[in-house]
Amino acid sequence: MRHKPEELTDVLEISNIVFTSMFVLEMGFMLLAFGLFGYIRNPYNIFDSIIVIISVWEIIGQADGGLSVLRTFRLLRVLKLVRFLPALRRQLVVLMKTMDNVATFCMLLMLFIFTFSILGMHLFGCKFSLRMENGDTIPDRKNFDSLLWAIVTVFQ
Repeated sequence: MRHKPEELTDVLEISNIVFTSMFVLEMGFMLLAFGLFGYIRNPYNIFDSIIVIISVWEIIGQADGGLSVLRTFRLLRVLKLVRFLPALRRQLVVLMKTMDNVATFCMLLMLFIFTFSILGMHLFGCKFSLRMENGDTIPDRKNFDSLLWAIVTVFQ
């Protein structure tokens, strides 16, 4: 297993603090410029403030054992690009409109997998196993002995 170099870890931690400080400073300047009610009138500002608060909370909580999972929420700042890039906005709208079709297809697929898993349990249950010389049986990795393994086998 490879570990990150110590220098890279230090650079990442320092850049995390620097960029979070810049975002806090930006939020503070915008609060001063627009006032509290002018600031929260824009939904993107509310979104940014939530990300900044999560980032600060992550840095403070890092001393207690690390909340690095919260860093992933900062990736949501990319969604601000939707405001400036109409082509990206169109792509996201198309993606959202196709999600209901994808969900219907996935539910139909799950129904078929479940049906054929039950059928496989009925036809092939406890038939895929190796009999050892001492009389023990070891189930094959692909089997229909339980519903979980039947679903996994049909999915494969």
